[in-house]
Amino acid sequence: MQKFAMDDVWIESMRPQDLDAIIGNKQVIELLKTHIQKGQIQHYLFSGEPGIGKTTTAICMAKKIWGNDWKGHFAEYNTGENRGIDLVRGEIKRVANQNNPKIIFIDEADA
Repeated sequence: MQKFAMDDVWIESMRPQDLDAIIGNKQVIELLKTHIQKGQIQHYLFSGEPGIGKTTTAICMAKKIWGNDWKGHFAEYNTGENRGIDLVRGEIKRVANQNNPKIIFIDEADA
């Protein structure tokens, strides 16, 4: 059974909704905004301690690119929970080979 913490509700309600609302990493945020504006989206690797905004930044990028339809273009996998090369060989490869552009966010990839 999954434990649900009230902190999760607060965190989600306070999560920045666009790149301009993210505090810190100004150079990185400006670079990402420039790439989006020019249509030059690349492969990115976000790293750092938990809670610094990696997932939030990726979600904000998706919202900036696809607006309200961002969820249809965003796939998130937590490899800390679902370990194994089969995840990459199967699900992630299948999603990556679909024709619609997307952001594939692999959380805890070091696991």
